Amino acid sequence: MDSYIGVKILKSAELMTVDKYNSIRGWVTPSGEDKEKEVYLVEYEPSVDNESNLDGYEGYVSMSPKDIFESSYSKLVLGVNHYNFALYHELRVQEEAEALFGKMYSLQVFVDNDELMSDLTEESRGLLRKQLLSMKSYLSILNNRMAGFKDVLEEEASAIPMNFGEAVDALRSGSGVSRPSYLREDVYLYMEMGAITNPDGSVSASPIIMLAPMDDDEDWDFPEIDITSEDILAEDWLIVA
Repeated sequence: MDSYIGVKILKSAELMTVDKYNSIRGWVTPSGEDKEKEVYLVEYEPSVDNESNLDGYEGYVSMSPKDIFESSYSKLVLGVNHYNFALYHELRVQEEAEALFGKMYSLQVFVDNDELMSDLTEESRGLLRKQLLSMKSYLSILNNRMAGFKDVLEEEASAIPMNFGEAVDALRSGSGVSRPSYLREDVYLYMEMGAITNPDGSVSASPIIMLAPMDDDEDWDFPEIDITSEDILAEDWLIVA
C-alpha cells in the first residue's frame, strides 16, 4: 500500500474527554466506551471543502485521538515563531514546482521523440518547443523563490527543535535536517527530486530522501536512508544545511 503525508493548518484544537466531545456534538457516549479517554476537538480552517458542521464553529469540526494529534501537529504562534507558517507557504511553492517538473519532463520526452514529433504539423512542433522553454523558465523562477525562502529563514529556524512532520516540511523547502544521533556520525538528510516512469508510461516527479556528509566529502556515494520509527516519533530534528 502507498504511504501518504499531509500538511494542514487548524483554526483551533481543544483537549477534552470523549464524553465532553460527544456532549458538544449532541451525542450520547455509547455504553462500554471509556468516557474519560482524552481526545482533541479540532476545527479546520473554513473553506469551500471545510464548511461548518456545528453551531458555534466557523470551520469543519471533528475528533482526533490524543496520541495521533500530538504526533502530527505543533502549536503555531504567529508573531513569535512564524517558522511553521512560513514553511506551509513554502510547501505550496514546492508542490507547484514538483507538479511542473513532472509535466515538463513528460513534454521533454515527447519533444525528443522524432517519431512522435513527425506526426505533428510544423506549427504544432514549434508551439511545443516554445511551451517547453516557457516551462523551464517558470521552473527556474520557482527554484529561485525556494532558494530565497531558505536564505531568509535559515538562521532563525536552525535552532528550533522540530518533530518529524516539520522536518519533512523543511526537507521539501530545500533545507538539510539532522538529529543528534545523525550528527554524531557527521551526516544529515536532504531531499532531491527524481523522476519515475509509471506503468502507463507517464512520468511523475518523485522526491527522494538522501544522506549527506557534513564535511562535503566528494567521495561520498549519497545513499538513500531508511527512516525508523524512532526518527518519526522524535522531536529533536534541527535544520543544519
